[in-house]
Amino acid sequence: MENELNMAADLASGESSTHCLSEVFFPLGFPVRVVVNRAEALETARKSWSRFKRMSASEPLVIELEFTAGKEQGKVVEAPLTHVDGERLTVAFDEHGVVVANLKQGSAYGVLSDVLLEAELHLRYYVLEAIALSMISTLRAVALHGACVTWKDVGVLLCGESGAGKTTLAYACARSGWGYISDDASYLMLEGGERRVVGNCHQIRFRDAAASLFTELNGRETTPRVAGKPSIEMGTKELQGITQAAYADIRSILFLNRTDESAPGLYAIAREQVEEYFTKFFLIPAHQGSQTNEALERLLGAQMFEFRYTDLQWAVRFLSEVMEGDNRCITRSIS
Repeated sequence: MENELNMAADLASGESSTHCLSEVFFPLGFPVRVVVNRAEALETARKSWSRFKRMSASEPLVIELEFTAGKEQGKVVEAPLTHVDGERLTVAFDEHGVVVANLKQGSAYGVLSDVLLEAELHLRYYVLEAIALSMISTLRAVALHGACVTWKDVGVLLCGESGAGKTTLAYACARSGWGYISDDASYLMLEGGERRVVGNCHQIRFRDAAASLFTELNGRETTPRVAGKPSIEMGTKELQGITQAAYADIRSILFLNRTDESAPGLYAIAREQVEEYFTKFFLIPAHQGSQTNEALERLLGAQMFEFRYTDLQWAVRFLSEVMEGDNRCITRSIS
């Protein structure tokens, strides 16, 4: 691995030489230029990002990859060593190559084995998507651990630790007429003065247990993944009656609590608790006066509550009534 890390240092200061194919994609709406020497790599990028449309006027971030033939054809590709050192992100696959991203400059360079073209999930998840999202969450948006739905163009963030029920509630809301933006990863745009959040509205990932709640998931196989927990991954266009929403301006942030059986409803939550939750997921700490810090301050101006419930259908009805302005619900439920 030492050799790969030395190569990473060389790549970080070097220039690409043999790349000849280039295409601009718009993951989450942000332009990213992919420059490669193999057409298969661009096709893999299209599978990840072809459904997204541009929503940002920012300059393209750049990912340059050179694929080389090697003697290790047919070898199993293991998960890479991923390391963040200050503003540098390194993804090293041992003998299968290495990619280095300068997160502050918004550029990445890498030399990879052709084996990665065959290991499509590895190339998509560990290289293209991981590096693009890392640069986006440093320079273009604040990555938020939360699902996002919208009611008549008004956004609601659904937050909580893994297993809190973010995806389940987001999908249940979407089945009931809400717009769907994201399942567990949302991105607060840095540009503009709003609390505008974007996400991957084109897919939704369920845990296996969700099939017991939604009959349309019965019989669906677990989607192959190279990392993370097994899930049922579906395109939202496959699901009847789901309205995709590319973005929304956030009015409310809800922290889900499905374990407290006492008096379901909305309860006040401390601003400090919400801020701590979001900042612990930052790839690079946000300094005072930075764009990231300013965007987070805007977000923390939204309404913030703990949402207690045990019945999913009740939760959807309740939130719909609140969004319609049923003041009796709000008064009755907030302590």
